Amino acid sequence: MDPEERSEIDEIVDRVRTALRPDIGDLRTLQPYLTTVYRSVLSKPGVLAQMAPILGDLGARGSLAEWRGGYDPATGITLDPQTEEFVC
Repeated sequence: MDPEERSEIDEIVDRVRTALRPDIGDLRTLQPYLTTVYRSVLSKPGVLAQMAPILGDLGARGSLAEWRGGYDPATGITLDPQTEEFVC
């Protein structure tokens, strides 16, 4: 994803996160960037720590969260967090 596209997506995520009622157009724009994370994955240590809520409660059914952990273009999100990812 190029920096301009990333900036646009970040703006949409911020709008959805702060809106009283998110715009359906914004949610549709985000669709290609969404994936399902199963409950069994959410129970793994460190997974929830790499997510930031957008809509709903973090980890709740139907919620929307931003993945802040690792990402591999070939395989997708990296679910095995490394300790150094939690240190700023």
